[in-house]
Amino acid sequence: NAYSPLQQGVIIRRKSGGIPCPLAVEAFAAHLSYICRYDDKYSKYFISHKPNKTWQQVFWFAVSIAVNNAYILYKMSDAYHVKRYSRAQFGERLVRELLGLEEASPA
Repeated sequence: NAYSPLQQGVIIRRKSGGIPCPLAVEAFAAHLSYICRYDDKYSKYFISHKPNKTWQQVFWFAVSIAVNNAYILYKMSDAYHVKRYSRAQFGERLVRELLGLEEASPA
């Protein structure tokens, strides 16, 4: 375990003080904003294909998660500072490269 159950933290800080809690709860609350931001992005860019078969639902769910995680890794890499793609542009480019499609040059 990362945190000792005996260590105490404070979860709500107010002028009158805070509520004591285990240190693990305080650490989780401190990083909750990351979870909320991921959920917001995930819900916005989730592949909304609703197949009837369970295996198809699991497949599209896994693809959606993989694309979102790939975008997060892209933003953390040096490539993001060279060429900045939006989430939609990144998803489109990723799918094109995975499928081997080449963009047609304008004539």
